[in-house]
Amino acid sequence: MDRLRTGVIGLDKILHGGLPRGSVSIVVGPAGSGKSILGLQFLLEAVFYKKPAILVDTSDLIPALKQTVEEFGRDPAILALIERLDCYSWRTGTKSPLRFSANPNNLPDMSIALSKAIDDLAITAPSNCRLVFDSFSDVILHSSDYIKFLPTLRGKLSKAGITGMILLESGMHDDKTISTIEHESDGTISLKADESGRAMMVRRMMATPTEMRWAPYKISRGMEVRAEAFFD
Repeated sequence: MDRLRTGVIGLDKILHGGLPRGSVSIVVGPAGSGKSILGLQFLLEAVFYKKPAILVDTSDLIPALKQTVEEFGRDPAILALIERLDCYSWRTGTKSPLRFSANPNNLPDMSIALSKAIDDLAITAPSNCRLVFDSFSDVILHSSDYIKFLPTLRGKLSKAGITGMILLESGMHDDKTISTIEHESDGTISLKADESGRAMMVRRMMATPTEMRWAPYKISRGMEVRAEAFFD
């Protein structure tokens, strides 16, 4: 199985090399657990190797991501190398400054915008693109048709050979909703954060043996997972 490194060394060890190429994984966790940071590191790993990267941005993440990148000790200008699909400008009724934009209330419109972004980038590097959807919870909140949209999204990524992460906020959705989303994915990575610290679990992943164990991680100059402790 060909795999893509996530940019988080400890997680890649747990995944036996990284995410299966062309897979779509759900990353679910509460606010502050580091979902966006994991997604960012996944995209920056592509940029580092001059591969295409797409961020489906539902809440204008760039200001926060610039601060995060600076805290990592890197030049925030690197974020300009990540192609973004603007799914937030519609809230203020302003025209998006980006090439690609869509309204989560109009999923056919979002599907078309995604196709344009994927076709534009994937054609230059087939099977080497990465996509992060941050956050799919916004789609669920704004459209009940998300159930129909998920197979379309997965189909587009699979056809283009794109490896994707779909970020989901835990505590906002019932178990049935999360199970439905997991059904349309190839794996689930759960994050948790409380007074005892942060930990992650790879609950399931295609073509990958997994253990139902929590692996501690910390966020300093990026996300660092204690894989050594996991395998003790």
